[in-house]
Amino acid sequence: MVRRKKRSIWGSLIIIVLFALFYNIILGLALIACLIGIGYWWFKKKYLIRVSTINELMNLSPSEFERAIATLLTDLGYRDVKVTGGAGDLGRDITCRDMNGRTVMVQCKRYSRNHPVGSPEIQIFIGMLITEYKADRGIYVTTSYLTQPAMKLAHKHGIEVWDRDRLAD
Repeated sequence: MVRRKKRSIWGSLIIIVLFALFYNIILGLALIACLIGIGYWWFKKKYLIRVSTINELMNLSPSEFERAIATLLTDLGYRDVKVTGGAGDLGRDITCRDMNGRTVMVQCKRYSRNHPVGSPEIQIFIGMLITEYKADRGIYVTTSYLTQPAMKLAHKHGIEVWDRDRLAD
């Protein structure tokens, strides 16, 4: 006849004692994990703005418009996307890096269709891009259009233009 091995109560007792001793730590770690999850959800809800039509873009406040463009840049693969706009932003609403690691400066203008962007605004953007920020690339985003001279100037200096038509795509 085969004898059964006697079970030791010590293994179970050690587990129960350890759990009792470290219960607060385990509970604290679970609480921290929950708070991190809630914080991430809140961050995405507050800072990531996705829109699907030009009319939705037009209904955003200027700061929400900048965040929507920052979200679009992130979705397109740009890295280190930071919204820097606001009063006194000196022509820079968003900074980021493209897929090749080059520094990109973005200017966002939420204008009505009847308010085209003129050459003076592009001149200011180019000047700040080159002298103040020394960025490798520039993107000018507007919910309107550029005048013909402004468009020529932007292309001459390698500024990528995202106008109303491009945003609608």
